[in-house]
Amino acid sequence: MVIKDKNIKLTYSNIILLNILMIALFLRIWGIWNVSTTDEYNEVIEALRVCSGHFNFERWMKRFYLYILSIEYSIYYVIGWVFNVFHNPMDFAAKIVRNMEPLFIIGRATSAIAGACTVGVLYKIGETFYNKKVAVVSSVLLAFTLFHIDLSQQAKVDAILGLLVVSAFYFILRILEIHIANKWDYLWCGLLTALAIQTKINSIVLFVPLCLTFCFGFKNKQIILRYIFVFFIPAFIAGFVIGNPPVLFAPIKFIKGALGLGSVYSTAVNVVPNDLIGFFAYPLYYCRNMGIVVSIFTVFAIIYAILNLNKRRAVLISFIACFYILMGASKNLVADYYMIPAMPFIYLLFGDFMSETSDKLSSTIPLFRGKSMIMLILIMLFGLIEPAINVAKHEISLTGKNTRYIAKTWIEKNIPAGSKILMDSGKSINSFAPPIAENKKSLERILLHARENVSKGKIVHAMVDNNALIYYELLLKTAPEKSYDITSTMFGLDVNPINYYISNQYQYLIISKDMKNSRTNEFFAKRNPEIAGFYKSLNTDKRIKLVKTIFPTPMNGGDTFYIYEVMR
Repeated sequence: MVIKDKNIKLTYSNIILLNILMIALFLRIWGIWNVSTTDEYNEVIEALRVCSGHFNFERWMKRFYLYILSIEYSIYYVIGWVFNVFHNPMDFAAKIVRNMEPLFIIGRATSAIAGACTVGVLYKIGETFYNKKVAVVSSVLLAFTLFHIDLSQQAKVDAILGLLVVSAFYFILRILEIHIANKWDYLWCGLLTALAIQTKINSIVLFVPLCLTFCFGFKNKQIILRYIFVFFIPAFIAGFVIGNPPVLFAPIKFIKGALGLGSVYSTAVNVVPNDLIGFFAYPLYYCRNMGIVVSIFTVFAIIYAILNLNKRRAVLISFIACFYILMGASKNLVADYYMIPAMPFIYLLFGDFMSETSDKLSSTIPLFRGKSMIMLILIMLFGLIEPAINVAKHEISLTGKNTRYIAKTWIEKNIPAGSKILMDSGKSINSFAPPIAENKKSLERILLHARENVSKGKIVHAMVDNNALIYYELLLKTAPEKSYDITSTMFGLDVNPINYYISNQYQYLIISKDMKNSRTNEFFAKRNPEIAGFYKSLNTDKRIKLVKTIFPTPMNGGDTFYIYEVMR
């Protein structure tokens, strides 16, 4: 069926795609005003650094997303300046360090759009290289993948990463189909591959299916080699420059920095090693997110693809297998969202298997004859029950304020300004604790420590350098009346026995349940008994009193926060 109205042309395929995209975008845009997660501050502040004209030569990767944000923040400033909200750049900076929520929402909206676009590109891959059934199945599965939704609601690089990887793969598959490939496919493939790798180094796995694709087409080696050297390689180099222009000013330092990035997989910062190595954890994460029905069919799909191997399946499997080996070998970087680059290709195998199986059943079993699409829809509806329930719970949890902000309101109402507080927080930025303000005494201490680190050449998290000190200086100049003398536990890694806090006149302890649990588990406690001892003593020491617990609810997501008063 084709609907024509002047220059508008809609087919059933386009209508289906439009509906899937609308659902995907709604699930990702809903609740971004109530999201709160660690690492967002890192990305937003780095983007502000770019806006100020200061490039960070200590942090070479994960930059492309920051340049997108920096452009958006510049537009936000100009609009605010036009309407007299901001008088000049320093006025903007002074106001924004005290309320970064507008910047977070801009970043989250960008991620949400990127996440929805990833669903659309996956549909396009399925439709172009398989059929409409594969397009619908794979894109719907990605649309309802909980951790993809979650990461698409955060001002972080992961949603952009997923879009870049899938987009690069679209052109890899075009190159694989040698009869439709042209020079522009090589150019776009090189550009997008470079941007993906520059966004996160684990995307370097794209070279495996890429090389395999070149090998499959080697009978046309003269054309392939010409396109590689004339279009792919120059575009690849251009992608790195676009993704991080300072590469042009310090190429040797960039190469050394990139070569050293592999260490994060064995010595990740502030991360407690997972109880399970990634090889075992990732299948469990997949099952937990997508449910038992989808998980069982996924196993069948992978086995089917291996037993019925063709060029397209070999290229998909090569990426999935190598990515799994790279990420699965770690205990330090293990989380469901690390699977994002591989998920679309697993879903393509899933859709391919479901499409071919339903067609075979339809042609061989009289009861199912001519009903392959009905069978596919019923199986998908049944399989999506569990993922849809998981997604619904997540979306409902974003209808109310995050517990960080609920805790902030309670603290400011019940704890006197100026109180001396030990709080589970980060090394340089409070990214996961209740966002209460540090007072001048606390900020002077933080600024002094940061200046000492800079003078010694110690760059914290490859971020806190001389140019970054203005952040703390602006906080010091704008410290509000309702503020506190806060000491951070530095991700729960720098704590002392309770006696220390009593003798040094601390009045309150604000503790994260997630931090407390991670610092007292058996694996961590064996290696860090002093730290574990502090957190365990919170349950037994009579000199501290639990005065308030802030719990998450079905409508309020976030961590549980324990607020203790130090008794004297």
